[in-house]
Amino acid sequence: MTDNSITLKRMIQRTEWCEEFHPHVLLEYMVREKISSEELLAFVKAYSSRKEYTLNRFLGKQPFESCFQERYLNVEQIDGSVDKNVSDYKLKVCFITCYTDEDQLREMNYWIDRLHIPNGVEVEKRALYSAKSMCAGYNEMMYSSDAKYKVYLHQDIRIINTFFIDNLLAVFNKCPNAGMVGMVGTKCVPSTGVMWDAERFGSVVECSKGDDKSVAYTVLQDNYHDDNDVKVVMIDGFLMATSVDLWWREDVFDGWDFYDASCSVEFIKRGYDIIVPRQTMAWCLHDFGEIHMEKYDYYRELFVKEYS
Repeated sequence: MTDNSITLKRMIQRTEWCEEFHPHVLLEYMVREKISSEELLAFVKAYSSRKEYTLNRFLGKQPFESCFQERYLNVEQIDGSVDKNVSDYKLKVCFITCYTDEDQLREMNYWIDRLHIPNGVEVEKRALYSAKSMCAGYNEMMYSSDAKYKVYLHQDIRIINTFFIDNLLAVFNKCPNAGMVGMVGTKCVPSTGVMWDAERFGSVVECSKGDDKSVAYTVLQDNYHDDNDVKVVMIDGFLMATSVDLWWREDVFDGWDFYDASCSVEFIKRGYDIIVPRQTMAWCLHDFGEIHMEKYDYYRELFVKEYS
């Protein structure tokens, strides 16, 4: 994509999801870069999940509407759940990412920096450039942080739920045995090792590019049968939040695939629950563009062999 295209896409995403982003910034950019209304309309159609709403907000016909509500959170209860005799953890949430692109990292951080922070909670961010592998990078940053709650996420994730931290901690508070929370997951480990081969639970907004270079902007809202959170055994690695530190299996998964499946099984083996929260609207936007799967099958076979 050109620089103009990337900037337009991100401004449209902010117009849809960010109350603090004023659409006149997008208008000024259009005038400065000589972008026509037809081009803008094409980008809104391509990069907004609520196209009419987003266009009307840009035109000043629609006030900002949030899709998210804060769950009840008792911070003192969460803080009291930490055993001070065996843990040096602080009531802190650490966002951790392995990145290869400074621009992607800045955009990811923009969405983190706008999140509501509950009273008594500290937030930090840790990022590692060009890690040896996902597991190796996550291990290095995991051991460098004293945060009890760690959120491992891809550089192309935009957390659109302003109350993400509140809601995440509320899930852990509600489920004391939860070791990990994800946004999309399954209740079984398919024989293929591929999570997408099983019934999925959860939600995510996806912005992807197909082989024909066309853009697919979709909202996955999978298999919620009631209003409750769902206990699963495997989650997608685009965002994995933990309350317990377990070593990422860099001895086996020394690349960029199936680290999430491995981590999920390791948590289950040790008796922890994995939860996918009920999301009336997806909490995250995954702006992953083109998919690269050169070594996917290699690591899939390693996963099946290791955990069969």
